[in-house]
This record gives sequence, C-alpha cells and structure tokens, in this order.
Amino acid sequence: MISETFDAAKHAKEIEDQGFTLVLDTLSVEEIRDATEAMLEVYEREREVAQGCETQTEHAHVVHHLFAKHRYFEKFYLNEKVNAIIRLVLGDDMVLTETHARSVLPSSGREEKHGFQVHVDREAFSVLPFEGSSHHYPMAVNNAWFLVDFTEDNGATVLWPNSHKLNKVPDPEGDYSEMPQVRALGPAGTCVIWDASVWHATGKNISDHIRHSILGFYHRKWIRGTINVEHVIPPEVLAQMSPEMHRLIGLYDWAPEYSAVTKMTIEEIAALTPEQRDVLGFMIY
Repeated sequence: MISETFDAAKHAKEIEDQGFTLVLDTLSVEEIRDATEAMLEVYEREREVAQGCETQTEHAHVVHHLFAKHRYFEKFYLNEKVNAIIRLVLGDDMVLTETHARSVLPSSGREEKHGFQVHVDREAFSVLPFEGSSHHYPMAVNNAWFLVDFTEDNGATVLWPNSHKLNKVPDPEGDYSEMPQVRALGPAGTCVIWDASVWHATGKNISDHIRHSILGFYHRKWIRGTINVEHVIPPEVLAQMSPEMHRLIGLYDWAPEYSAVTKMTIEEIAALTPEQRDVLGFMIY
C-alpha cells in the first residue's frame, strides 16, 4: 500500500529538475529477502554458461530479462510507488522492456561491460534526437532497487545532476571529476530512478560484501525500443503473467486502425477468434 505521505509528483519533479530521485521504503523486509533469494537462485542456475558469456565475472554478476527467469519477478515489477512516479514522467502507458539483476562484487578492478564507466542509457533515442539542442524531453528512465544498503564503500551508483539537460553523450574514458556528482546512497528497500539521459556510472566496490540490486528500464509506449519482449520471454512465461504485467511490458490488446476493424464494436473485437485476428493483422503472437 502507498502511504499518505508519499508524493509521486514530488519525485517526478526531481527527475525533471535534476535528472533523478531517491525513493525510500519501496520494498518491505520480506520483499528484499524474497527478491534476493530469487535472484541468487537464477545466478546459480545460469552460473556455468554465464561465466562463459562473461555475465558473471570477478567484478559483477548480471541476469538479463529477470522477469522471464523467475516467477517472483512477475509481481515485483508491479511496484506501486515506482510505477506511479514513472507514469508521471513517461505517461500512463509507459512500457517496461528490460529487467536485470546486478551484483557488484568487492573488487579492485573495473570493466566496461557492467556499467563501470560513465554512460547514458539507450542514447539512440534518449539523447541523440536532442543533440545540439537546449530542449530536453524524457524518453526513458532507468531504476535500481537496493537489496542491500548502498554506501560509498560498496560502489553506490554515481550520478551527474542536471547532465540530462546537456543533450550529450559522455566520453566513457573522459575525466568528469570536476563536474558536480552525487552518490545514490540509501538503505535497502530504497529505489533510485533516473532519466535515461543522465550521466551515471557504477561505483567501485571496496567493501567486504556484494552490492545487490534489481533494475528496470522503461520508455514511452510509442518508442521502438531495442528489445521485443514477446520474442525473448518464453511463451509459457507470457501465458502465466497477469493482464497487468502484460500491459506493463507493452503487450496491450491493441487493434490496428484498419477500416475493417474501426467499424467494429469493442464487443465484436473481443469475440474474434484467433484465426480472425490473424487475418485482420493483430494479436497473432
């Protein structure tokens, strides 16, 4: 349940103004525990292949398409607080297309593959359409739920405030230490949400423990993202997902605006057989 003191509009305004926001208490103690257990289960199941693919290294472990790999995450991403904020930024029909687990291990090393260098997310549509302009329009947001406390020592995410207004992609090898930057610090259960065009990087974990997090990437409904979720999520997983989760990942029951369809009532559309829908060109997956 969302508390009466929670103000989604305040957090959305912080994303607009500075490029990011920190939201406390988005997960209960039980949700933190269950998400961690489910994530570790996937890590173990993928370990042998993941090490060969370098999604599990001495620096970091990553799971791609998390909600397709453990049933717990089918409901995890329906988080009311987080979705309320993101909908204010991207619209009520925003779409979740990428879900990941990321665990940064205690390490003296860094590697580009897991976000250790300064970068933006999906620059092709989050930054480059506005390059050279003073206008910024949020196209996508990313977020990370803290499954442990995020601290300076364990490599909490580094963010460059207001960098989303630069409409520029940073040089991953550049030195931006003179620019104002902050760490996304907070207790387990916190969520940091940032505009995809904000410059950010994973900090180095110099602590004695792993920093676990769960991530999501959301964009406007009408953007052609980089991933077609219906092609990467197994059919049996899609079949067991709730209608609410289908809507969140962009599998709306949309009807194309062909004249043969627009003249039909909602009831007539709902009554179509799969074969009729195929002929009319929609919902064939």
